[in-house]
Amino acid sequence: RLFEGSPSVKKLLAQDPFPNTPPRYLRAHVFDYRFSSPEQRAKSGAWWTRSFSHVFMPPITQRP
Repeated sequence: RLFEGSPSVKKLLAQDPFPNTPPRYLRAHVFDYRFSSPEQRAKSGAWWTRSFSHVFMPPITQRP
């Protein structure tokens, strides 16, 4: 439904990354999230650190 530019699906996103036209490609990656250490938190202000885990879905395009 993202390929169609469905407004109801786009409302599920915090920000619409496709305001004018639907995306040409979609992909999905999985990340591991962990709490930042006190040192990392003090330095960056970030509560979380993330690291790439694996590709959940490689890039795809809508069929013509």
